[in-house]
Amino acid sequence: MKKTVYLIHFDKPYKHARHLIGVAYGDVAQHIKHSGSPLMRAVNDAGITWRIAQLWKNAPEDLESKLRGRGDASRICPICLTQSDGKRPVTVRMEGEPIPG
Repeated sequence: MKKTVYLIHFDKPYKHARHLIGVAYGDVAQHIKHSGSPLMRAVNDAGITWRIAQLWKNAPEDLESKLRGRGDASRICPICLTQSDGKRPVTVRMEGEPIPG
């Protein structure tokens, strides 16, 4: 099964969290809906809306940990980048292209 790393953007911060980076094998939407992530449960319980901001399909095994290790998902979030510069969203790709920043 193919691995997809995803970046979720919360439309309002939940405490300190503005994003969630995770990994799914198969259908990403179903994974997020049924993942049981404590953060996603809390965000949903708080009534905060969220969007899938970025998907990295066929991701390398270590991509999720590398992205989490960066510690600042807003620097790679197309929604945050659009909000900060007013331009249309960028797409951050992994296949043959480095992550900016």
